[in-house]
Amino acid sequence: VRPKIHAIRLKDTDVLHTKILDHSDFLKLKEICFRPKEQLVLSLLYFGGLRLSELVNLKIEHFDLTRGVIQFPRKGGSIHNLSPYNKDAIFRPFDLYLNKQHNGSVFLFPGRSEKSLTPRAMYNYIQKMLRRAEITDKAITPHSFRKACATMLYAQSKDLLFVRDYLNH
Repeated sequence: VRPKIHAIRLKDTDVLHTKILDHSDFLKLKEICFRPKEQLVLSLLYFGGLRLSELVNLKIEHFDLTRGVIQFPRKGGSIHNLSPYNKDAIFRPFDLYLNKQHNGSVFLFPGRSEKSLTPRAMYNYIQKMLRRAEITDKAITPHSFRKACATMLYAQSKDLLFVRDYLNH
C-alpha cells in the first residue's frame, strides 16, 4: 500500500492554500472592532499565532501577567510557553476584557454552561468581525491570522527557527 500512496502526486493547483491576512486588512479590523473581547481575539490570533482550537480552549489561568507569558496546551497536548513579541497588544485587551466583559468563567471565552466556546461559534464570531470590516474575501479564515503572524515574525527576525518555535511547529 505504501508505494501506491507515495506514487500519487498532487499538483499545486489541486491544493487550496490558506490566504494570508494583509496588514491593511488587520488595521481595518482593529479600527472597526472596539469591544475588549473583539480586540483580544484579534490580538491573540494575529500577534500570538494561535490556532482556533487553542484560542477557544484558553483559560484565564494560562495568562501570567507578571512574566508576560501565556502557558497553554498546544495541538498534540504539549504545553507551550508563549512570550508574545508584542505583549502590550495582547495583555492590554486581556486586562480590559477581564475587567469589563468577562463573566467569571474558568475559560477565557465561555460558551453556554461551564464549557468553552465551540470552535464553530468562534469561527462565526471572527467571520462576523470580518464582514463588519468589509473584508469580503471568503478565503480569509482564522488560520489566515496565523500565517500573517508567521510572515510578520519572519520579516522582523529573518530566523525560521524562531518562527517555528513561536508557532510550535
